[in-house]
Amino acid sequence: GVLLARYAMGAPVPGDVVARVRHRTTALSAGLLDAARQGYGVPEVVALVDAAMAGDALATADRLPAVLAIGHSSGRDLVAGLLATLCTPTVSTQMEVTTCRISSKYAGASMSTR
Repeated sequence: GVLLARYAMGAPVPGDVVARVRHRTTALSAGLLDAARQGYGVPEVVALVDAAMAGDALATADRLPAVLAIGHSSGRDLVAGLLATLCTPTVSTQMEVTTCRISSKYAGASMSTR
């Protein structure tokens, strides 16, 4: 999720980052990480990222179940990475509640399944 979100934000992760972890995972997983770093992803994940980047809460909520259904825990892991990357923590003026919102400064960016 982090790699796709960084790509969508125009801040892709350099290839050497994936190369450094390649020996700690399977060849398939390493290939998926490299693809995500380049903006490739399954259509359900790309649709979720596009909706979140556009600031479209309804579309984001609509696309979330399909991503959460991926694998045993992969979908949840993807969403956690997306949230960690796309969310901007904000604190209320009374410093009581910390929330997370998708920053609108990235609206309009999109990704492709290429």
